[in-house]
Amino acid sequence: MGDDGGGRTKMLLTLLALAAFNDPVTIFTGVEIGDSPQEVARVMSGTLSDISGKPGSQMYFGQDGHVLFCNGRAVSIQRKVGRDLHAYTDSVQDKTADLGEPTMTAHHYRSAAGEISTLSAEWDIGENIVYSFGVIATAAGPIEVNEQLAVTGFPCQ
Repeated sequence: MGDDGGGRTKMLLTLLALAAFNDPVTIFTGVEIGDSPQEVARVMSGTLSDISGKPGSQMYFGQDGHVLFCNGRAVSIQRKVGRDLHAYTDSVQDKTADLGEPTMTAHHYRSAAGEISTLSAEWDIGENIVYSFGVIATAAGPIEVNEQLAVTGFPCQ
């Protein structure tokens, strides 16, 4: 397996750093960044699908969330944590006490599906490692609150 200009090497180094990293957050018990789809399937029921137009990318869909894979390794773990603003603010408040002040972002835009608003609290918890809580509100349905642990800058993005 050759190097693609540093992308695979960078991902490998990030995954090795994660193996030694004392992770302060757990999204799904037994599921970690760097796991293979087979390792995730042993502890989380769901289905694995290739992502169209993104070579090397797969998504494992579980009942309460999903895991994104790049070249056979988990690079993002996301879980649904609630459907109201209280779930979001409680989660952010709890993690702020543990991890310090987050970087906050807010977006509002229009799409073919209608108006979409998002709010995110994000913590850099290691080199190329981000932990976040996000809330999305659309015209199509109720608010959805998600928790995510992700590697940034991996080559499948």
